Amino acid sequence: TDQSGRQNESSIIIFDKLTFDSLSFRNVPALTFENSIIFDCFNVDGFIGSNLLHNSIVQFSPEDSTIIITDRADSLRLNKKYATKLNVDSKQSTPYFTIKFGNTKLDLLFDSGSNDLISMNTDSFEKLKNRKIFRVLGNTYGNSSVGMFGVAKNVEMYRLYLPRFTIGNNKMANAIIHT
Repeated sequence: TDQSGRQNESSIIIFDKLTFDSLSFRNVPALTFENSIIFDCFNVDGFIGSNLLHNSIVQFSPEDSTIIITDRADSLRLNKKYATKLNVDSKQSTPYFTIKFGNTKLDLLFDSGSNDLISMNTDSFEKLKNRKIFRVLGNTYGNSSVGMFGVAKNVEMYRLYLPRFTIGNNKMANAIIHT
């Protein structure tokens, strides 16, 4: 199932070893695709995903626009005041973090390729819409994404105002998010 809910079959292969500069990864699972509109759109042969990095520690440094990948936590310049724990699911090593709205918690996918810090799926929106966590600013019917298996199906989409929320120890306010 891709991010938009479309389903198809795919084979899994295992790379014995992948090397990028001085980094080496062993026994990396990967999905294969006959045809994918995503690969055509970005003119690439594939994507590096969370399966590759599931035994690694990744630090994003906006100060110097670098990404550090390591298996040694002591080599990082981590300020725990701003750090947020990422959890990983057991199926695909998909990373996610927990966001809090008062007493309500929601697990959200961490997508380093996304332009948005937060996007909420329709199921989460439906569960939370009566809790006065956010205000609906508008809605429309359509789609706004393409996944591995094609264009997303049309759904009701919402633009939301989120007055307050917390990620890790970081309190945030006045966010506009989309479903």
